[in-house]
Amino acid sequence: LLLNHPGIKAVILGNEYDYFDPGNTTYIPWENQNPKTMAMFIKDSINIIKTLKPDVEIVIGAPYNPATALEPLVYEMAQIQVPIGQVVYAVHAYQDIENLNTKLNSTWRVLDKYVIPRRIWISELGALGSETQQENLTQMIELAFNEGAGNVCLYHASAHDGFGF
Repeated sequence: LLLNHPGIKAVILGNEYDYFDPGNTTYIPWENQNPKTMAMFIKDSINIIKTLKPDVEIVIGAPYNPATALEPLVYEMAQIQVPIGQVVYAVHAYQDIENLNTKLNSTWRVLDKYVIPRRIWISELGALGSETQQENLTQMIELAFNEGAGNVCLYHASAHDGFGF
């Protein structure tokens, strides 16, 4: 893919590896939400990607719950010499500015603990409420950029009333 599409500037590795919904039979969770195997996937992927295209930005896919899942992942990445300070960390938020603020604070706590630069992308962003959705999204985007987000991706989930845009 990288070789056939020279315009690719970034690759997101993984997505909500810690998410599990036992009632959803179509969703296959990451190997028991194991941060060690996720870290190995990230390391191997970075090695392949950087061999093919060294200038590609690597983004670590957002955990579903950064308050509980980000630190174990970063710890495991550090244990196997993943360059934890040279990648971007993704965040997802879907409710309102408080939800985004909570997820950002959880992410900052981990990045600060491991002395990692605060480089983030908001790789999925949506807001609740048909009446306040535009206002919520506007506030969330403003907060994201004020907090230093390098990218904000709006998420359109038409199957879920009130989410996305």
